[in-house]
Amino acid sequence: MPDLILSMNQLERIFGTYRWMSSASLNSKYSLRKRLNYEVDESRDINLGGDLHFVIKQVYDMTLSYDESKGTTKNFVTRLTTRQDKRQSGSAGMGFNWRIWRVNTKFDFSQSRGYDALGRISQDSKVMSPSIGLRGDFNLPAGLRLPFSGKRLTFTNRVILSSSLKLDRQSSQLNVEQTNTDNWNWNLNGDFQIGQNLRASLGSSFQLFKNRVLKDQDYYIYGLNTQVIFQF
Repeated sequence: MPDLILSMNQLERIFGTYRWMSSASLNSKYSLRKRLNYEVDESRDINLGGDLHFVIKQVYDMTLSYDESKGTTKNFVTRLTTRQDKRQSGSAGMGFNWRIWRVNTKFDFSQSRGYDALGRISQDSKVMSPSIGLRGDFNLPAGLRLPFSGKRLTFTNRVILSSSLKLDRQSSQLNVEQTNTDNWNWNLNGDFQIGQNLRASLGSSFQLFKNRVLKDQDYYIYGLNTQVIFQF
């Protein structure tokens, strides 16, 4: 069966929300996949999802998405359902400008559950991932007066700073000693363009891993890097 896709634009005019909403668009899709092994088994997978994007008060850039899939496999020989699973995922994001900074926040969520022919749980996973990011691009003009001359040497001094913080929180009823964890990741990067021929970059990162069941598996990693580029 072919995929079904529906797209709609300018939703603020349809729902009369144009006073506070703009650039509203909706995309949705549906798909059905069947696979047949003659006199052996049959598989069916259904997927349904969509995403919504809009801007509030010309300031807050919002994005929402959701996706769901279901799958089954039936065995014609044993007359049992040998596979039955369901997956769900979604996200919500918001971006806006604050002074010289671009701020992006996001929350991702996913979960899956599967059963075997005997009804036992064969797959179980849940992940929640909140995150926030900052990016700034600005100039700090400066100069240097040359000795014995009235000329002034001007530097570009363009600075691009970016930083992000993210948590991946995983939970499961299977293999609980290894699948219930918190993973924190933070980074800070700077790109400095001093002049047309000179650039420098500096980066740092930090990772904190915590096992909520086995505390002796906790660890952290940090890193620093720098680079100077001369162009002629």
